[in-house]
Amino acid sequence: MATTTPIAAGKMTREEIIRMQKQYIFPAISTYFSEPLPLERGHMQHLWDVDGKKYLDFFGGIVTVSLGHCNPRVTEKTKAQIDKLQHVSTAFVTEPMVALAEKLVAQGKAADLTAGNNVLAHVPDINDFVGGFARLLKPAGVSTFEFPHLMRLVEDCQFDTIYHEHFSYLSLTSVHRIFKDNGMSVFDVEHLPT
Repeated sequence: MATTTPIAAGKMTREEIIRMQKQYIFPAISTYFSEPLPLERGHMQHLWDVDGKKYLDFFGGIVTVSLGHCNPRVTEKTKAQIDKLQHVSTAFVTEPMVALAEKLVAQGKAADLTAGNNVLAHVPDINDFVGGFARLLKPAGVSTFEFPHLMRLVEDCQFDTIYHEHFSYLSLTSVHRIFKDNGMSVFDVEHLPT
């Protein structure tokens, strides 16, 4: 078996990066281009490749970079938070969490659409959780929820879905009642084969 000497990050050439991509990254992780573009850094709406060539990033709207790469205001706030607490489950409450909620309510913010996929079974107080979604929505807003159905669990012997993180196992009947008790209604159901 051949061995290679690792190349220090930030020291690779374009050719080395492309060669290593083909050698180590599985094919499902592909790029949009026939000739990959090895990027080195970004700032706001611009990107630079490993050769120092500057590009205008038209893909910057993808998820979290919609405010620009390395946006100084976002980076500063992120670094300050990471120095205190990087991440915890939403099972714990934090000051930034409640401060943001208060700010959104004060600004009259509400959602047209919210999604809660594979989370209903994970919450200890499901009524409080669903009630939170109801409070987040505009009057004509919609929430989508995906959850494993109790009937499928029993009929298909899906007992591997029973584990310590689940507080409940739900039927559509129980979900309908929980939603009704929280001012919401079920109006569309789709079975997803898994």
